[in-house]
Amino acid sequence: MAVQIVSIGDSLGIELPEGMVKSLHLEAGDLLSIHEFESGVELRPLSSLEARMARRVMREDRDVQKRLAES
Repeated sequence: MAVQIVSIGDSLGIELPEGMVKSLHLEAGDLLSIHEFESGVELRPLSSLEARMARRVMREDRDVQKRLAES
């Protein structure tokens, strides 16, 4: 499956196909983990606990969010 990279403000993003969003039960605002490999990237939905922990860190320390986005 191919998706197009789109501009989102000063960043880039991808639009997930509607069928994939529904099958993974994703909603706007959900957090995904991204892992980089030599062959490409992998996106995975965070578990409820992981998402709560990530949101807490992001709220408490915006610098952490910036560093995570750069890694």
